[in-house]
Amino acid sequence: MALSTLLVIASILFAWFKFKNCRGEGEAKGFGKILRNKWYVDELCDAIVVQPLMALSPFFRWYCREKGIDGTVNGVENW
Repeated sequence: MALSTLLVIASILFAWFKFKNCRGEGEAKGFGKILRNKWYVDELCDAIVVQPLMALSPFFRWYCREKGIDGTVNGVENW
């Protein structure tokens, strides 16, 4: 356990001295671009979940509200 703690402290110190003057400015390339853009998780979620649901929402609104809720209320009302 002491060895792993020593390695962690050494890694932190190494990273601190290596990157203490880095301001993160400039164009990222390669893997740095992927990391800067948060692994493109937001774009992937938008493409897989949000956009298809937005495209289907008029159908769901029509089917659930018009046929489901309003149809049930009107059916009970006329019964």
